[in-house]
Amino acid sequence: MALNKLSKYVKSSLVAICFVSGLVGLESRLYAEIYVPRDYATIQAAIDAVEDGDTVLVAAGMYDVNAPITFKGKNIILKSEEGAEKTIIDGNYQTRIFIFNLGETNEAVLEGFTITGGKSYEGGSIYCERSSPIIINNIITLNQARAGGGITCMNASPQIIDNMISNNSAGRAGGGIYCDNSQPIIQGNIISGNSVGDEWGGGIVCLNDTIAEIKNNVIIDNFAYEIGGGICLWGAEATIKNNLIVKNRTIEHGGGIAGIYSILNVMNNTIVNNTTEYMGGGIHFVHEEGYGYNGFLTVLNNIVWNNKGESELSIGGPFIVAYNDISQSDFCSQNGNICADPLLVNPNPDSNTLDNLIETGNYEGAMKYLRKCYSLQQDSPCIDAGDGYSDPDDTRSDIGAIYFDQRTCRADLYYDGFINFLDYAKFANSWMRTYPGLEGDIYIDNKVDYKDLEILAENWLYGCD
Repeated sequence: MALNKLSKYVKSSLVAICFVSGLVGLESRLYAEIYVPRDYATIQAAIDAVEDGDTVLVAAGMYDVNAPITFKGKNIILKSEEGAEKTIIDGNYQTRIFIFNLGETNEAVLEGFTITGGKSYEGGSIYCERSSPIIINNIITLNQARAGGGITCMNASPQIIDNMISNNSAGRAGGGIYCDNSQPIIQGNIISGNSVGDEWGGGIVCLNDTIAEIKNNVIIDNFAYEIGGGICLWGAEATIKNNLIVKNRTIEHGGGIAGIYSILNVMNNTIVNNTTEYMGGGIHFVHEEGYGYNGFLTVLNNIVWNNKGESELSIGGPFIVAYNDISQSDFCSQNGNICADPLLVNPNPDSNTLDNLIETGNYEGAMKYLRKCYSLQQDSPCIDAGDGYSDPDDTRSDIGAIYFDQRTCRADLYYDGFINFLDYAKFANSWMRTYPGLEGDIYIDNKVDYKDLEILAENWLYGCD
């Protein structure tokens, strides 16, 4: 009898264990990896076959599309195997290339493609509506639209991160990126050579209650016919922080940034060599009471220098301008502002070098080159001249997008946490050369000589934090 009871107990326990194990198995389904073209001939066919959490990996090659690729609401990863330079999706100016419009979240990821030849009314390359995908590490180039030559966001919250968005065009607005009533994060991108033939925002435009974070980008050499060569806001709000906004152009107002009936928080940017024929070569801001928006402009800790137009800053509305380096006498010696040459390493980067890096898809090289060019020299008046909070090197804030690192680890040229013969090898390779961005330029004055050797010797065999 006892044995029978024990047998029943063991059987019931095993059943329970199997049942629970089955539930656990259902909850932790192994995510699939599908390969194109090995498993499916087209990207869309592979997307159709997968479920949330799965990954579609695309082999290097050229993929022509004649209809938009859509994630169909699935939170999946679509990624190239060998990177954007080798994996090209071409619409041949017959179609928009990607659509996110069925509630995709930030678990939907588009990564590692060259997306080109797209054409549409809105969003030549990528169109996002009521979705929030992550768009990362792509080259988005030579696409066309009436609005949003590169990317359009409508009631959407995408994260647009570490892409190269170049040479796209829009007839009306947003040569690179167009946002309407959206909440985008635009971070770490190179936005270059985009254009608008009619109205606003050569690089980026944000309209109609959009709330945007625009940070750590290089926004360079974009053009809008009317307003905002680099960035334009109209009835929107943006935090614009730690960007290089350089060499953008417009005919009317706001060569670098334009804000119309908007809230602009412009902090720690380098805004130089932008151009307009009228007001606000660097920044143009207009707000009138009663329009319906609580417009305000904050300009803090920026370099706003050598922008062409009737003024560097054109401001018509409530504002705070403090702790900037501005080449406009109206602001000199007020609220912590200075008016002195910022002594950038090379405020006129070699266009052939930059074009070659962008055209070959070398995002990392282009970003490194530009950040080096717009860094501060050793004797820059912008060092320790900011609003008081600490830079990462535990010194007072510097003015501009790229702080001057005063730690001994500037001599760590090999970036391994030590200063030794590996760093000396890089230093020696640049010895007595004169050129912006040299690896061995520890002193940061566009040449490698005894000043750099002195810093290296002083910190020899030191370990960096």
